[in-house]
Amino acid sequence: MAAPEGTRKLEAILAADVAGYSRLMQEDDDATVATLEAYRLVFSEKIQAHHGRVVDMAGDSVLAVFEAATEAVRAAFEIQAVLAERNEALPETRRMRFRMGVNLGEVIEKPDGTVYGDGVNVAARLESIGEPGGVTVSGTVFDQVKNRVQLGFDFIGEQEVKNIAELVRAYRVVSGGSGASARRPVLGMRRRKERRIVTGAAGVIGVRALVGAWTWTRVQKRASPINNRVAVLPFVSMSASPDDEYFADGMTEELISRLSRVKGLEVIARTSISSYKGTKKKIGDIASELNVGTVLEGSVRKAAHQVRITAQLINAGNEAHIWSEDYDRELKDIFLIQSDIAQRVTNALAVRLGALSTQSQPGVTRDLEAYNAYLKGRFYYNKGAPPDRTVWCQTRAKLTLQKIAQQQRSVLA
Repeated sequence: MAAPEGTRKLEAILAADVAGYSRLMQEDDDATVATLEAYRLVFSEKIQAHHGRVVDMAGDSVLAVFEAATEAVRAAFEIQAVLAERNEALPETRRMRFRMGVNLGEVIEKPDGTVYGDGVNVAARLESIGEPGGVTVSGTVFDQVKNRVQLGFDFIGEQEVKNIAELVRAYRVVSGGSGASARRPVLGMRRRKERRIVTGAAGVIGVRALVGAWTWTRVQKRASPINNRVAVLPFVSMSASPDDEYFADGMTEELISRLSRVKGLEVIARTSISSYKGTKKKIGDIASELNVGTVLEGSVRKAAHQVRITAQLINAGNEAHIWSEDYDRELKDIFLIQSDIAQRVTNALAVRLGALSTQSQPGVTRDLEAYNAYLKGRFYYNKGAPPDRTVWCQTRAKLTLQKIAQQQRSVLA
């Protein structure tokens, strides 16, 4: 008799992982593992307390299921509260922050307890776009819990989910309030109160209102450019060989170029950020000097045919992480990594700034040898290297591109 394929269930799925896990492991793997194990106990205790079940804890990730969406959201929020308190006792660079996504959907549960299905995929996607230390829920979860939990929810737009045809509504969980509409009655009362004050003291209040409105407009005009301005700081080369510095610089410039094609976004030019290479300044100080609201920083480690890239998007106002990701790929995938980072940054900023769109990108070579030679040529040119080294690199790139063109013509012939 064939083994049962599994049981279909409607469950709430909680997916979580550590933001910047590779960086933490690289800096101190023993301390990171110890912290991870301690924090996993918090997950287990809270999930069990809210009648959930841990499905898997592979690597730095956590997957759990609940019979009720309300229990999943409460568990997620309580876990983040406990972990935030524990992080206070750790140095900033050693704090372990989880991103969490909660979805409600149908899953297939296998006899061994593992679960599969679109419901799991959506939860994982919500986790990946969430903020470190935060909880992001789907529209299906929001509809079920909005009047049942003493939490607030901020709508962050409809998200594209890989292999899911329809867009997924997403909400960020915030503390305080009593559901989605908690703020609306207060706002209405405040506006009615303001109208009564203005009506009762039209002369004095009217003048003050005009002056206040003028001042507010001036402040907004000065502050508005900050929100849509982003600085891509020079990526740090973590490679063993100092000769690979060109690759980190090339990654920085490519991301600047890609992000500059996003409509509604102002990206600081390479010449303005180059002076911050190797700087020890705080993100807040750099952001203030460049008049930006968001900063992208990262590192690159290149070895043989492998590359590890860490990218972090930071809110300059409070120096909190908006998004972070680690990439361990083959070097041949560098173009996909660049595109993915640029897209993830765009998506994260779109939540804060509204709709952003990417202009069409010009055709570029996908030949790694040509690209590598091009980066070297540009690197030595920017450093003011001797002409022969620069010319050699640029010539090599040109010859490689010519070779590609010849191959394409021969195929078409």
